[in-house]
Amino acid sequence: MKDSEFEKNRELFGQGNGSRSPMMPEQETKAEQQRESRENKDARDATASNRERMVEIGRGNQQAGRQGK
Repeated sequence: MKDSEFEKNRELFGQGNGSRSPMMPEQETKAEQQRESRENKDARDATASNRERMVEIGRGNQQAGRQGK
């Protein structure tokens, strides 16, 4: 990317100059809250894969001294 294009894009997205932003502060706050809410919901709904479960079982066995040889 050319330097002039980089500077143009930096200004568009509010990087480099903290006082100018493409969104109003209220919109930024609302967008951030929506993003956090979506991430929290996704994290709550997530389930461990079979591999993750087996890794946890192996760690527990190792800590209990039940290592297979």
